[in-house]
Amino acid sequence: MTQIINFFKTLIDFLVGVVNFVITLVQDLVNVVNMLGETVLRLPSAFAWLPGAVGSLLLALFTVVVIYKFLGREG
Repeated sequence: MTQIINFFKTLIDFLVGVVNFVITLVQDLVNVVNMLGETVLRLPSAFAWLPGAVGSLLLALFTVVVIYKFLGREG
């Protein structure tokens, strides 16, 4: 009888661990998306000292890099 109780305790601990992992994963994903959005909004001020054409080119390049990162096509 003790082994059956231990089995169910272990099973419940495993399921709680999986649920906690999924919740943490989703929270981290939301956090990454928020930080990425903030970074994209702050990029123009970081390149304000450059001429307009060069700044626009750099922002376009960063946009392409972000899109490729989301698509998983690195390198």
